[in-house]
Amino acid sequence: MKALRTLGSTLSIIILTIVLFVMAIVWGAASILSSFAPMKQAMIENNVYSAAVRDAIRESDTALDQLTRTNKEYANEVVGVLTPYAEESLNKGFDGIFVWLGGGSDDFTFTVDFTPARQEIIEITGNYNFQPALTQQLQSDTVWTKLAAGFESTVGGSDDAKSQFQPIKPFYPMMMVLVWVLPLVALGLIALIIWLAPALRNGIRRSGIVLIVAGALSLALSIFGTWAIGNASISPFATAGRAAFLRTMFDLGASALSVVLWTGIIMTVIGIAAVVVPAFMKRLPRK
Repeated sequence: MKALRTLGSTLSIIILTIVLFVMAIVWGAASILSSFAPMKQAMIENNVYSAAVRDAIRESDTALDQLTRTNKEYANEVVGVLTPYAEESLNKGFDGIFVWLGGGSDDFTFTVDFTPARQEIIEITGNYNFQPALTQQLQSDTVWTKLAAGFESTVGGSDDAKSQFQPIKPFYPMMMVLVWVLPLVALGLIALIIWLAPALRNGIRRSGIVLIVAGALSLALSIFGTWAIGNASISPFATAGRAAFLRTMFDLGASALSVVLWTGIIMTVIGIAAVVVPAFMKRLPRK
């Protein structure tokens, strides 16, 4: 019987260590993947929408591209007018990705229609002394068709998005469940470790040691991950949109690691308390 208790306690300790470490990782991932909101905020902070517009203008190779290259102030005004359309398109596309990850429809796109902004752009252009031959071309549907195509080319289509997010799709629904299941499993294992221990304070101390180990592993992962992100570099040849999106991914990674860090700190503090407190408890031997 004693051998079985020892074996059960050992297995429970090993499993609990794994569960707690995985729980920290899952909580970190869920903090940025539970909805589109964290990514949207990060994209706003890194000016992804305006950067995508600038790339689309360059990719279109139209009169609008030539005009924005000649005057920076004009280029900023044009980008300011077009950015809300890009934002709406990207938001709808990424909302669709999260629906798809959750098992919903995969019918989403990153198409955009800049045509409604044509007249406003033409009016802004009239305030500058540009070549009439170029400004007149802004009346053409071709310019706006190419601009929309340039945007889709730079941000990628739904197929590109699916290929990028495909690796996490099989685990996405499970991750949302594990956010709640793992803490319950951890509590059950702690109760089991305490029950299998020869005395109450021994069980609490053992649980505390496991919490300290899992907390230390979480802290180590967070520190290493933060170091890796801090030393990652973006190619100087990357387009404005690509660079802005990569910065967004780095920020999201850092945010997830921050959750892992705080989870590790909390587990370590609770673990230390669980190791220290039994020293002041009266020994209650198991019968």
